Amino acid sequence: MIEIRDVTGAGESAVQPTPEHDRQLNALGFTRLGGLMAIPKNGDSQTVAVWTSPDGDAFAVPERNPRGDETLCYFRTRLTDGTIVDTSDEPVSLKGFFVGRTRYPVPGARYDADHAPGKALSEVWRLHRQRTARWEARPGRHETMAQSVALTERAVAVFVRAAQVGTGVGMTAFVAMGVGATLFSKAGGMSAGMLDLTLLLAGLSMALLIPASVAAARWLPAPFWPR
Repeated sequence: MIEIRDVTGAGESAVQPTPEHDRQLNALGFTRLGGLMAIPKNGDSQTVAVWTSPDGDAFAVPERNPRGDETLCYFRTRLTDGTIVDTSDEPVSLKGFFVGRTRYPVPGARYDADHAPGKALSEVWRLHRQRTARWEARPGRHETMAQSVALTERAVAVFVRAAQVGTGVGMTAFVAMGVGATLFSKAGGMSAGMLDLTLLLAGLSMALLIPASVAAARWLPAPFWPR
């Protein structure tokens, strides 16, 4: 799991600079609110700045990818019925999907995500407001770091749950194929070379099943997802 911590104040010194996004957010009237640190169970932590919109209807978070060579910014709103609307200028890529970085819609969890890669933040913000207005429920308040922490924790929990499903399905398929092939080989029905080939195919199947299962998991019904 990933711990989300409010580090407003001294902890903000660890925020990686995103000067261009900061300039655009200032021009849109956003106010910097504080800093958030994401602390994974395994891996390096990441600290980002949190901004709030002039009307208090959304948070904006500019960040760098783990390599630090690319910046992105997402606008995120939680509606009064619990729906999360997420709009970013994040590039959508197959690699991003496989490593679990690209955000995508999860209807069962009431998580609505979209992307506008390469657009100025003014355009991304306009799109976010349009997407938010399509929902019957209205935006809640987005004015404190406690609200930002709660919203981020919910978003992270959704994607952690989806990743758990994908990993579980992929590992189960790999173990089932491997055990089956080994037993068949011991019974004399498969040569050593064929066993090695089967285990290789099992590994490839696992690599394909994990992202496919993550994608399929987003259609699971509401009771499956964290509230």
